[in-house]
Amino acid sequence: MNCKEKLLEVRDIHKVYTKEGVPTKALNGITFDVLDGEFLGIMGASGSGKTTLLNCIATVIKPTSGQVLLSGANVSSFDSEKLAEYRGNKIGYLFQDFALLDNLTGRENILLPLSIKAKRLGTVLILTARDKLQDELHALGLGADDYLTKPCNTERLLARIKNLLRRKEEQMQQGLLNGGGFLLDPNTFTLYAGKKSYVLPQNEGKILLTLLKSSPNLVSKSDLFHVLWGTAEFIDENALQVNFTRLRKTLREVGLGDRIETVRGQGYRLKERVKI
Repeated sequence: MNCKEKLLEVRDIHKVYTKEGVPTKALNGITFDVLDGEFLGIMGASGSGKTTLLNCIATVIKPTSGQVLLSGANVSSFDSEKLAEYRGNKIGYLFQDFALLDNLTGRENILLPLSIKAKRLGTVLILTARDKLQDELHALGLGADDYLTKPCNTERLLARIKNLLRRKEEQMQQGLLNGGGFLLDPNTFTLYAGKKSYVLPQNEGKILLTLLKSSPNLVSKSDLFHVLWGTAEFIDENALQVNFTRLRKTLREVGLGDRIETVRGQGYRLKERVKI
Protein backbone atom coordinates (compact mmCIF):
# COMPACT_ATOMS: atom_id res chain seq x y z
CA MET A 1 0.00 0.00 0.00
CA ASN A 2 1.34 3.41 -0.95
CA CYS A 3 2.30 5.40 2.15
CA LYS A 4 0.70 8.54 0.67
CA GLU A 5 -2.73 6.88 1.00
CA LYS A 6 -2.38 6.61 4.77
CA LEU A 7 -4.18 9.41 6.59
CA LEU A 8 -3.44 8.19 10.11
CA GLU A 9 -0.69 5.88 11.33
CA VAL A 10 -0.55 4.61 14.90
CA ARG A 11 2.85 3.11 15.64
CA ASP A 12 3.61 0.93 18.68
CA ILE A 13 1.60 3.02 21.16
CA HIS A 14 2.15 2.23 24.85
CA LYS A 15 0.45 3.96 27.77
CA VAL A 16 1.21 3.27 31.42
CA TYR A 17 -0.65 4.94 34.29
CA THR A 18 0.99 5.06 37.70
CA LYS A 19 -1.00 5.48 40.90
CA GLU A 20 0.65 5.39 44.31
CA GLY A 21 3.72 3.88 42.72
CA VAL A 22 1.79 1.04 41.07
CA PRO A 23 1.99 0.96 37.24
CA THR A 24 -1.03 -0.07 35.16
CA LYS A 25 -0.52 -0.82 31.47
CA ALA A 26 -3.46 0.59 29.49
CA LEU A 27 -2.03 0.20 25.98
CA ASN A 28 0.57 -2.33 24.89
CA GLY A 29 2.08 -1.77 21.45
CA ILE A 30 -1.00 -0.73 19.45
CA THR A 31 -0.28 -0.38 15.72
CA PHE A 32 -2.68 0.26 12.83
CA ASP A 33 -3.33 2.52 9.82
CA VAL A 34 -6.42 4.46 8.70
CA LEU A 35 -6.59 4.91 4.93
CA ASP A 36 -8.28 7.57 2.85
CA GLY A 37 -12.03 6.88 2.75
CA GLU A 38 -11.84 4.08 5.31
CA PHE A 39 -14.10 3.65 8.35
CA LEU A 40 -12.40 1.91 11.27
CA GLY A 41 -14.15 0.67 14.40
CA ILE A 42 -12.28 -0.11 17.63
CA MET A 43 -13.93 -2.73 19.81
CA GLY A 44 -13.08 -4.18 23.19
CA ALA A 45 -14.32 -4.89 26.68
CA SER A 46 -14.81 -2.11 29.20
CA GLY A 47 -11.43 -1.04 30.53
CA SER A 48 -9.49 -2.47 27.60
CA GLY A 49 -8.04 0.92 26.61
CA LYS A 50 -10.32 2.16 23.84
CA THR A 51 -10.81 5.64 25.35
CA THR A 52 -7.12 5.89 26.24
CA LEU A 53 -6.17 5.09 22.65
CA LEU A 54 -8.54 7.70 21.22
CA ASN A 55 -7.30 10.27 23.73
CA CYS A 56 -3.73 9.62 22.55
CA ILE A 57 -4.75 10.10 18.91
CA ALA A 58 -6.63 13.31 19.79
CA THR A 59 -3.60 14.57 21.82
CA VAL A 60 -5.74 14.84 24.95
CA ILE A 61 -3.09 12.71 26.67
CA LYS A 62 0.44 11.73 25.65
CA PRO A 63 1.38 8.08 25.11
CA THR A 64 4.22 6.70 27.21
CA SER A 65 5.92 5.69 23.96
CA GLY A 66 5.12 5.28 20.29
CA GLN A 67 3.98 7.67 17.57
CA VAL A 68 0.78 9.01 16.03
CA LEU A 69 1.37 10.19 12.44
CA LEU A 70 -1.06 12.40 10.51
CA SER A 71 -0.27 12.37 6.78
CA GLY A 72 3.25 11.33 7.75
CA ALA A 73 3.77 14.08 10.36
CA ASN A 74 4.44 13.07 13.97
CA VAL A 75 1.60 14.63 15.99
CA SER A 76 3.52 14.28 19.26
CA SER A 77 6.22 16.63 17.93
CA PHE A 78 3.74 19.44 17.08
CA ASP A 79 4.18 22.79 18.82
CA SER A 80 1.20 24.51 20.44
CA GLU A 81 0.15 26.26 17.21
CA LYS A 82 0.19 23.07 15.14
CA LEU A 83 -1.59 21.20 17.92
CA ALA A 84 -4.35 23.80 17.95
CA GLU A 85 -4.75 23.42 14.18
CA TYR A 86 -4.78 19.62 14.49
CA ARG A 87 -7.39 19.63 17.25
CA GLY A 88 -9.52 22.34 15.66
CA ASN A 89 -9.31 21.50 11.96
CA LYS A 90 -8.05 17.97 11.43
CA ILE A 91 -9.93 15.77 13.86
CA GLY A 92 -13.52 15.39 15.08
CA TYR A 93 -14.08 13.87 18.51
CA LEU A 94 -17.39 13.03 20.20
CA PHE A 95 -16.81 12.62 23.95
CA GLN A 96 -18.90 9.90 25.56
CA ASP A 97 -19.75 11.97 28.64
CA PHE A 98 -20.43 15.32 26.93
CA ALA A 99 -23.98 16.66 26.67
CA LEU A 100 -25.29 16.75 23.09
CA LEU A 101 -27.83 18.95 21.34
CA ASP A 102 -30.79 16.62 20.91
CA ASN A 103 -31.93 18.27 17.68
CA LEU A 104 -28.62 17.41 15.98
CA THR A 105 -27.18 14.09 14.87
CA GLY A 106 -23.99 12.72 16.42
CA ARG A 107 -21.98 13.89 13.41
CA GLU A 108 -23.53 17.36 13.54
CA ASN A 109 -22.65 17.63 17.25
CA ILE A 110 -19.04 16.80 16.41
CA LEU A 111 -18.83 19.37 13.62
CA LEU A 112 -20.75 22.20 15.29
CA PRO A 113 -17.80 23.94 17.02
CA LEU A 114 -15.66 23.50 13.92
CA SER A 115 -18.30 24.92 11.61
CA ILE A 116 -18.75 27.95 13.84
CA LYS A 117 -15.00 28.49 13.89
CA ALA A 118 -14.53 27.89 10.16
CA LYS A 119 -17.38 30.13 9.03
CA ARG A 120 -16.53 32.89 11.48
CA LEU A 121 -20.18 32.95 12.60
CA GLY A 122 -19.22 34.16 16.02
CA THR A 123 -17.26 33.55 19.19
CA VAL A 124 -17.74 30.34 21.16
CA LEU A 125 -17.83 30.51 24.96
CA ILE A 126 -18.78 27.35 26.86
CA LEU A 127 -20.51 27.68 30.24
CA THR A 128 -20.78 24.33 31.97
CA ALA A 129 -20.84 22.55 35.32
CA ARG A 130 -17.96 20.34 34.22
CA ASP A 131 -14.95 21.63 36.12
CA LYS A 132 -12.27 19.08 35.23
CA LEU A 133 -9.19 20.29 33.36
CA GLN A 134 -9.62 17.52 30.79
CA ASP A 135 -13.12 18.75 29.93
CA GLU A 136 -11.80 22.26 29.41
CA LEU A 137 -8.98 21.01 27.17
CA HIS A 138 -11.51 18.99 25.16
CA ALA A 139 -13.71 22.03 24.55
CA LEU A 140 -10.87 24.41 23.73
CA GLY A 141 -9.33 21.83 21.43
CA LEU A 142 -12.56 21.61 19.44
CA GLY A 143 -12.53 25.34 18.78
CA ALA A 144 -14.13 27.09 21.77
CA ASP A 145 -12.68 30.53 22.52
CA ASP A 146 -13.25 30.45 26.29
CA TYR A 147 -14.50 28.11 29.00
CA LEU A 148 -16.26 28.94 32.27
CA THR A 149 -17.63 26.66 34.95
CA LYS A 150 -20.88 27.04 36.86
CA PRO A 151 -21.83 28.55 39.19
CA CYS A 152 -20.44 31.68 37.57
CA ASN A 153 -20.80 35.27 38.73
CA THR A 154 -22.88 37.26 36.23
CA GLU A 155 -20.41 40.14 36.15
CA ARG A 156 -17.55 37.74 35.40
CA LEU A 157 -19.52 36.14 32.58
CA LEU A 158 -20.36 39.53 31.02
CA ALA A 159 -16.73 40.64 31.34
CA ARG A 160 -15.53 37.49 29.55
CA ILE A 161 -18.08 37.97 26.77
CA LYS A 162 -17.08 41.62 26.25
CA ASN A 163 -13.41 40.64 26.20
CA LEU A 164 -13.99 37.94 23.59
CA LEU A 165 -16.02 40.25 21.38
CA ARG A 166 -13.36 42.96 21.62
CA ARG A 167 -10.62 40.47 20.78
CA LYS A 168 -12.58 39.12 17.82
CA GLU A 169 -13.15 42.63 16.44
CA GLU A 170 -9.46 43.47 16.75
CA GLN A 171 -8.50 40.25 14.99
CA MET A 172 -10.87 40.98 12.15
CA GLN A 173 -9.47 44.47 11.65
CA GLN A 174 -5.81 43.48 11.69
CA GLY A 175 -3.71 41.44 9.35
CA LEU A 176 -6.14 40.90 6.46
CA LEU A 177 -4.60 41.20 2.99
CA ASN A 178 -6.61 42.92 0.26
CA GLY A 179 -6.54 41.10 -3.06
CA GLY A 180 -8.87 43.43 -4.91
CA GLY A 181 -12.35 41.96 -4.53
CA PHE A 182 -11.42 39.67 -1.68
CA LEU A 183 -9.61 39.62 1.66
CA LEU A 184 -7.34 36.86 2.94
CA ASP A 185 -6.39 36.09 6.51
CA PRO A 186 -2.73 34.98 6.20
CA ASN A 187 -2.85 33.09 9.50
CA THR A 188 -6.00 30.98 9.05
CA PHE A 189 -6.23 31.14 5.23
CA THR A 190 -9.81 32.37 5.54
CA LEU A 191 -10.99 33.91 2.27
CA TYR A 192 -13.59 36.71 2.43
CA ALA A 193 -15.45 37.71 -0.73
CA GLY A 194 -18.52 39.89 -0.28
CA LYS A 195 -20.74 38.18 2.28
CA LYS A 196 -19.10 34.80 1.69
CA SER A 197 -16.19 33.30 3.59
CA TYR A 198 -14.30 30.07 3.18
CA VAL A 199 -11.40 28.48 5.04
CA LEU A 200 -8.95 27.24 2.44
CA PRO A 201 -7.08 23.98 2.96
CA GLN A 202 -3.48 24.63 3.94
CA ASN A 203 -1.83 24.07 0.56
CA GLU A 204 -4.42 26.12 -1.33
CA GLY A 205 -4.11 28.87 1.27
CA LYS A 206 -0.33 28.92 0.89
CA ILE A 207 -0.62 29.18 -2.89
CA LEU A 208 -3.07 32.09 -2.77
CA LEU A 209 -1.05 33.87 -0.07
CA THR A 210 2.16 33.51 -2.12
CA LEU A 211 0.50 34.81 -5.28
CA LEU A 212 -1.09 37.64 -3.31
CA LYS A 213 2.18 38.80 -1.77
CA SER A 214 4.00 38.56 -5.12
CA SER A 215 1.32 40.23 -7.26
CA PRO A 216 1.60 41.45 -9.97
CA ASN A 217 4.84 39.49 -10.40
CA LEU A 218 5.04 35.88 -11.50
CA VAL A 219 5.66 33.03 -9.08
CA SER A 220 7.55 30.09 -10.58
CA LYS A 221 6.59 26.45 -10.09
CA SER A 222 9.90 25.89 -8.34
CA ASP A 223 9.11 28.61 -5.80
CA LEU A 224 5.68 27.10 -5.16
CA PHE A 225 7.22 23.65 -4.67
CA HIS A 226 9.41 25.12 -1.95
CA VAL A 227 6.47 26.94 -0.34
CA LEU A 228 4.33 23.79 -0.22
CA TRP A 229 6.84 21.01 0.31
CA GLY A 230 10.15 22.67 1.19
CA THR A 231 11.91 21.28 -1.88
CA ALA A 232 11.61 21.13 -5.67
CA GLU A 233 13.18 17.67 -5.91
CA PHE A 234 11.18 14.50 -6.50
CA ILE A 235 7.87 16.43 -6.51
CA ASP A 236 5.23 15.32 -9.02
CA GLU A 237 4.00 18.38 -10.91
CA ASN A 238 0.52 16.86 -10.91
CA ALA A 239 0.34 17.43 -7.14
CA LEU A 240 0.70 21.18 -7.75
CA GLN A 241 -1.89 21.11 -10.52
CA VAL A 242 -4.41 19.37 -8.26
CA ASN A 243 -4.07 22.15 -5.68
CA PHE A 244 -4.47 24.84 -8.35
CA THR A 245 -7.57 23.14 -9.75
CA ARG A 246 -9.19 23.07 -6.31
CA LEU A 247 -8.22 26.67 -5.57
CA ARG A 248 -9.61 27.91 -8.89
CA LYS A 249 -12.87 26.05 -8.20
CA THR A 250 -13.17 27.72 -4.79
CA LEU A 251 -12.51 31.17 -6.24
CA ARG A 252 -15.27 30.63 -8.77
CA GLU A 253 -17.67 29.40 -6.09
CA VAL A 254 -17.23 32.58 -4.03
CA GLY A 255 -17.79 34.74 -7.10
CA LEU A 256 -14.21 35.71 -7.93
CA GLY A 257 -14.01 33.98 -11.29
CA ASP A 258 -10.64 32.84 -12.60
CA ARG A 259 -8.26 35.25 -10.87
CA ILE A 260 -5.20 33.07 -11.37
CA GLU A 261 -3.29 33.42 -14.63
CA THR A 262 -1.04 30.66 -15.91
CA VAL A 263 1.95 31.86 -17.92
CA ARG A 264 3.09 28.79 -19.81
CA GLY A 265 6.65 27.80 -19.05
CA GLN A 266 7.08 30.56 -16.46
CA GLY A 267 4.63 30.31 -13.59
CA TYR A 268 1.50 31.86 -12.13
CA ARG A 269 0.21 35.24 -10.96
CA LEU A 270 -2.93 37.04 -9.85
CA LYS A 271 -4.51 39.09 -12.58
CA GLU A 272 -4.96 42.18 -10.40
CA ARG A 273 -2.49 44.07 -8.25
CA VAL A 274 -2.77 43.61 -4.50
CA LYS A 275 -3.99 46.61 -2.53
CA ILE A 276 -2.66 46.50 1.02
